[in-house]
Amino acid sequence: MTINDLELVEDINLLNDKKVVLYGAGENGQSVYLKLKSIGKKVAFFCDSDPEKWGHCPRCVSEESNDDIKIISPDQLKRLEQSENYLIIITVQNQQLIKQIINLLEEKEIKIKNIYTSFAFELCYTRNMDKFNMAKDYEDRLRKIYAMRNQARTFHNHAHGIGGFVNDYFENYMNEMESTDILVYQPAKVGSTTIKSSLTKIGVKSYNTHRIATIKEIDGLGDVFAEISKNRKIKIITLVREPLIRLLSLFFQVLNTWNLPKIQEEDSFLELCNKWMEKEGDGRITSKQFEWFDVELKAVFGLDIYAHPFDKEKGYSIIRQGNTEVLVMKMEKLNGLEKVIGEFVGASDFKLINGNESKTKPYKYLYQNVRDIIKIPQAVADRYYQNNLRMDHFYSQEEKNQFLDYWKKYIV
Repeated sequence: MTINDLELVEDINLLNDKKVVLYGAGENGQSVYLKLKSIGKKVAFFCDSDPEKWGHCPRCVSEESNDDIKIISPDQLKRLEQSENYLIIITVQNQQLIKQIINLLEEKEIKIKNIYTSFAFELCYTRNMDKFNMAKDYEDRLRKIYAMRNQARTFHNHAHGIGGFVNDYFENYMNEMESTDILVYQPAKVGSTTIKSSLTKIGVKSYNTHRIATIKEIDGLGDVFAEISKNRKIKIITLVREPLIRLLSLFFQVLNTWNLPKIQEEDSFLELCNKWMEKEGDGRITSKQFEWFDVELKAVFGLDIYAHPFDKEKGYSIIRQGNTEVLVMKMEKLNGLEKVIGEFVGASDFKLINGNESKTKPYKYLYQNVRDIIKIPQAVADRYYQNNLRMDHFYSQEEKNQFLDYWKKYIV
C-alpha cells in the first residue's frame, strides 16, 4: 500500500471522481472537512482508530452544516470499500501515526488504492483556490490566515538567519553570542540542524545560521562578527552535500504550509520542481552552496575555504586562521565523524541526533514521489559534474561517478 501525494497535487479532479473518507477525526481532520466543503467537495465518512469516536458526528459537522456524516471504524471501512469507489485522506500529520494507519489498513486488507496525506490536500487546495466559487467571507478569512502565516514565516527566516534575534532583539542577540564560541554556519539543507540538535543535547551552546553577510535588515552584522573573531577564538562548523539531492531537498524545505499560496502558477507541480533545479533555487545565496563560502564565510571571517586543502578521503578538514577555526565536513561522511566533531568542540560524549530529515516532514511522501520520477536536464548535472572546480575541491572523481551512477536514470 503506497501513498501517492503527487497524484492528488497534480489532479484535484480526483476529489470529484471518488468518495472521500477522512481518516482522523481530530482538529486537522475537521479543518480538512471544512476546506473540502468550502469548494463544494463532499465527504462520505470520517474514519478513526479510536473506538470512543465511532458512531458519533464530528463537532465541525454538527456545528457548521446539516451533513449527516459519522465516524466509522476501520472494519466498517473494510465492508464499504467492497462496494464503493473511495479515496482516503489521512489527516494526522505525525509520520509515525501515518505509518501506523497504513499498517492497520494493510492488516485489514483494505484495498483502497488512492491514499493521500493532508499535506497533499492542502497543497492541491491552495494551488486551485482561485478556481472555486467559495463563500467570499470564507475566502477572505483564508487569505488573511495565509497572509499572517507568511508574515510569521518572514520573521522566522530573518530570525533564523542570525541565530534567533533581529532588529529590536539585536542587543540581546549579541549578548548571547558573547557566551558561545561555536557557530554552525553553512548553506541550507546540509545537516546543520543535526549538528545543532546534537550539540544542544549534551549541553554545548552554539548558534546555527545560514546568513550573516547577506542579512540586509541589520547593516554591519558581518563586521560585528569579524570583530568578535579578532578579539577571541571562535569555532565554526560548516558542511557541504552532493548538490543535486541538496537542491531537491531545499525545494521541499521551502515548500511548506507557510509558502503554499505562492505557488498557484499554471505549471504542474513537477514542472515547478524542475524549474527550481534548473535555476539553482530561488536566487538566494543559501541556495547556491559552493558560492556561499565566498559570499558568506569569506566575506565575514576573511577565510577562503578554497585556498586550503580538503581531505576528500576522510571527508573533513580543519582550517585554522588567526582566532578562527573551521571544521569543514561532507554530509555524506557525517555519521563517521562523531569523534572528530566531539574533539573539535571539546565534548567527548558527542553523539549525532538526526534532525530535519525529509522522512519526518509532512511532505515525506510527496518528496518520495517526486524523487522517484524527477527528470534533471543534462545541463543542470553538467553544471556541477563537468569542470566545476568548487565541487572538485570537496569530492573525488570516484565519488562523483558514484553520485552520477545514482542520478543517471533521472538525467535527460
